[in-house]
Amino acid sequence: MVHYMLLKNNPRLTLRRAEPRDAEQLLAYLNQVTGESENITFGPGEFGMSVLHSYWNLGIGSHMLAYPINWAKHTGTILKINLRLRIDNFPVIHLYEKYGFVQEGRVTRKFYLHGQGVAQKRGRMSLHAF
Repeated sequence: MVHYMLLKNNPRLTLRRAEPRDAEQLLAYLNQVTGESENITFGPGEFGMSVLHSYWNLGIGSHMLAYPINWAKHTGTILKINLRLRIDNFPVIHLYEKYGFVQEGRVTRKFYLHGQGVAQKRGRMSLHAF
C-alpha cells in the first residue's frame, strides 16, 4: 500500500513498504542521517523514524508516526507502542505527546555522546484497554 501526502512546503511525500531493491539507498540514508543527527536509537522489535535535517519541520515526522499508529489501531494486534528517545530531544517529545504518548520513565546515562552520559526518556501509548 502506498500513501501520498503533501508537505508544508508543497512537495509530495510518498510512504510505502521498503523493498529489497531499496536496500542500497536505505543504507546510504542511514549513513547520512546518523552522521547529522544524534537522536537515533535502534533496537529489536521496534520501528524507528528519522528525517534528514534539511526536511525537519515539514510534517514528515507526523505522517511517519501516524501511519504505524493507525495501522496498529486498525489491526488490533498491538496493544501498546513503546518509545525511547533522548531526554533533551524536545521537538520529538512534543510530537509524541501530540499523538498521545505519555512518559513512563527515564534511564540516566543511557547514551554516551561526546564523552557525556545522556538520559533516555521512555514512553508509551496504550491502543486498547487491557
